[in-house]
Amino acid sequence: MQPEVISDTEQEFNGDTYTVKHIGRGSDGYFTNGRDKLHRIVWEYHNGHLPVGKAHHVHHIDGNKANNNSGNLELMSASEHMRLHRLADRQPLSQLARDKAAEWHGSDKGVEWHKAHYEKHGHKLHAKTNDHNCKHCGKAFKSSRIKKALFCGRTCKAAARRASGVDKVAKCCENCGETFMGERFAEQRFCSRSCASRAYWKARKAE
Repeated sequence: MQPEVISDTEQEFNGDTYTVKHIGRGSDGYFTNGRDKLHRIVWEYHNGHLPVGKAHHVHHIDGNKANNNSGNLELMSASEHMRLHRLADRQPLSQLARDKAAEWHGSDKGVEWHKAHYEKHGHKLHAKTNDHNCKHCGKAFKSSRIKKALFCGRTCKAAARRASGVDKVAKCCENCGETFMGERFAEQRFCSRSCASRAYWKARKAE
């Protein structure tokens, strides 16, 4: 005998009805008849009473608390079960969970929640109340960030990056053939203005 799924929140087993609250505050996600949890009743029905003495838990092998079939239930010690879930909690969210979250946040209800949340707390995001000093020019400025506000603007941020040399790469001058250091994302074909000028006049004479 296996539980019969009536709906997302209701299942029947051995003549009893078990329900679950929607996941959220006040719900642990387990189906219950008000006294007993369905997954424990199913395990005992197929395997006998739970061991007496040391605490034991009945674990959902696939992690789905709505899958209360006997083949998906495993008996383990309470400590082992808690350790298993602690390890699982450290793993990235499953794709299913990410998809469900994206679906909710994009729904009418989710959009309304975001609007209300922004109206209540949005001013805090843009309030420039924290004092900083620009790492490049030394100018004092205010920012909404508490940490990691290093530069007073994009100009200083770009200048500091250029000065650090992180984007410097070796390039070959198209005129003299010498190797020079240029910016990775800049179209620099020549090592100097004089080489650029010579290449220009060579091209004009060849026309």
